[in-house]
Amino acid sequence: MTRTGDELAAVLAHEMAHVTLRHGRDRAAAALLTVLGGAAAGWALAEHGDSGGGESVALSTGVVFSASAGLLLPLRREQEREADRESVRILRRAGFDPSAAARFWEHFAAYRAARGTAKGGVWSAHPPDAERIRLLRGLTE
Repeated sequence: MTRTGDELAAVLAHEMAHVTLRHGRDRAAAALLTVLGGAAAGWALAEHGDSGGGESVALSTGVVFSASAGLLLPLRREQEREADRESVRILRRAGFDPSAAARFWEHFAAYRAARGTAKGGVWSAHPPDAERIRLLRGLTE
């Protein structure tokens, strides 16, 4: 999907940024806390009045789902923005054209739109393409 060496470098720099910023570790910790919170809520309900009708399972599921939607997705989107910002710094330091990052996302957004696979919205772990392109352009203009 990349068209130039600079665009390929932009994709690699973005992924390198996730690693150097330790986003994987942060996501794993947040996911573990979410699951533990759901289990604790289910246990508390089971210990204090679950009639056997599945209330504890429903509560556990609700806690995990709510935390995922309310905490984990916004965290992931912010990590994507942070990786985008860091990738521009990496590109500059390595001597690549940092504006290639915005160009890559423009091509990729057009590719997804043409195929009806554009992503975004409240359930997406990534910022909308248009927002990402604006951010990257702002960092490189």
